[in-house]
Amino acid sequence: VKAVLVVDDDPAIFEILNDALEEAGFCMLTADSGPAALQLLSTEKPDLILLDRGIPGCDGIDVLLQIRRDPRLWKTPVIMVTANRDIESVRLSRQAGASDYCIKPFKPQAVVERCLRLIC
Repeated sequence: VKAVLVVDDDPAIFEILNDALEEAGFCMLTADSGPAALQLLSTEKPDLILLDRGIPGCDGIDVLLQIRRDPRLWKTPVIMVTANRDIESVRLSRQAGASDYCIKPFKPQAVVERCLRLIC
């Protein structure tokens, strides 16, 4: 079973994605802040990370940069999930190493399809 780490501070996002990811055969891990995500990543190696840009504790870009510096995780696909629609946010995410970019609000099935495309 492939594991997806969802990093977001909105419990509704966990609920929405859990059902869709579970239906697609994924196991979902969660973290509600940047520090919580990095702590979890010190012991877990998910197959993909869905990372909110605006999370408590630090910017999602900072978390992404730390993931890309980790020899154990640097190849892990990361999809930035954010309400930021501006081109600068997309550019910053790509420069930091994001594999894809998903804008909120989203359709859960669209996120699952992106996950499948990146890890299956």
